[in-house]
Amino acid sequence: MSQIDDIESNFKELKHEEEERNGVLNQNSNTSKRSITIPRYVRINTLVADRDEVLQTIRKKNAKVYIDAHIPNLLVLDHTPESRALLQELVVSQKVILQDKSSCFSALCLVHGFGDNNNGSNNSKDNGYHYLDACAAPGNKTCHLAALVQAGKANDSRSSIIYALDKSPDRYKLLKRRMDELVPQRTVQCHNFDFFDDNIDNKLFKRIRAIMLDPSCSGSGMTTNHTENSINRDPLFSNDRIKTLSNFQFTALLHAATDFPHVDRIVYSTCSLYVEENEGVVQRLLTSTDDWELCAPICLAGWHRRGLVTEDQAECLIRVHPGEDATNGFFVACFQRKSAGNKNSKPNKAGSKQSHFQPPSENNIPEGMELYDNQFHCEEEKDESVPVNKKSNTKKSPTIVTPSNKSTAEASNKKSNIKKLPARVPPSKSTAGASNNKRKVNEISSTDDAGDAGDVPTKTSGISAKKRAKKSEWKRKQRLRKEDRLKLKNKE
Repeated sequence: MSQIDDIESNFKELKHEEEERNGVLNQNSNTSKRSITIPRYVRINTLVADRDEVLQTIRKKNAKVYIDAHIPNLLVLDHTPESRALLQELVVSQKVILQDKSSCFSALCLVHGFGDNNNGSNNSKDNGYHYLDACAAPGNKTCHLAALVQAGKANDSRSSIIYALDKSPDRYKLLKRRMDELVPQRTVQCHNFDFFDDNIDNKLFKRIRAIMLDPSCSGSGMTTNHTENSINRDPLFSNDRIKTLSNFQFTALLHAATDFPHVDRIVYSTCSLYVEENEGVVQRLLTSTDDWELCAPICLAGWHRRGLVTEDQAECLIRVHPGEDATNGFFVACFQRKSAGNKNSKPNKAGSKQSHFQPPSENNIPEGMELYDNQFHCEEEKDESVPVNKKSNTKKSPTIVTPSNKSTAEASNKKSNIKKLPARVPPSKSTAGASNNKRKVNEISSTDDAGDAGDVPTKTSGISAKKRAKKSEWKRKQRLRKEDRLKLKNKE
């Protein structure tokens, strides 16, 4: 049995156990057509603004604002037209960036996921610790990476450079313009290169030590996609398009792991729910080379949802569920190069390395602020008349977290510990609102890579159910046509 088959077999057992606990063994998990609403996440751009200054501006307008419990300098507001309007000036002035929470995981893991020997302090002889964002446009993750690197270099005289690539001329122009606006320190160098281009292997890029790889994916974790009836949320779902994407993702990851000899850290991420694009790609890399191992990101040691593989590996993989984690669906895997005499080492578990990184807590947040703990979700529950039995099911709904052996007698059939998570976020209320600078804000926060689209749900606000259904049907037909074209191309 292949490793992919092992993953699927293991997941099916876990899914069966979860359904038994819920008493819905015969219920199809894809029948829910409810749209998903998430809070409005706002990342303070510390490269051009001070945190306290931004908080003071927001609080002056009597807005409810909270501090995210995992990402430094990430604020949480209610997803309403009013919150969008009050952020208008801050967004235009580049002081804040509308970026979804899960989209921030990639850069956070690359800078703070590997312990204190990151950021060039691991005896590197070159002038600084340099990074590569392989699929950078439109640049939200790139800007976040620059902010984290800049903060970590406050007492370091060496300079770090972030090389940001995109092969599309139009996307490159957008990336370059945004980096010029958002990163005044000029620590980001943008290049109109294909990640697979031979020109990338020159003296300019030989100093790269860490790669952030967020390639094209199905986008199945995006909440906007979950309003469409055709989106399949089963992690084991696959079709020709998913297989094509998975092959591309593996090729890109293998290229990062084998063609950059000085790179010792890679963070691979997608906004997909599917095993074939996530754990499947990870397994293919680990079986293709003995030079790399998984590493549990220290900065997300408190995150509850993990991968769908064996216990050791699952702890090193981060999963985010769009319906249960109050953010868009996401997947992150951290790889580190094995040392020359340590080719057979096991994955590094969380807590196995020391780190000075301190996640937001009650002890280090501004006075008068609170950590976000589903406050907006609780308020919406009070306003909605939910049947008692449905509300009860929502609260008791467990979710698969980390696979582990239940007992030594069942060692051959590994199962996961199933933990209870916060109740699912209720469906979004129809919101409407157009502002004078709407076009400019949309342009600044626009995105083609799904992981950066933290503010996307407002695009369908105020549209009637009939128009929304018509738009969904049009998107479905476009997707089918694209799949047909891919099939014809593969046959040729």
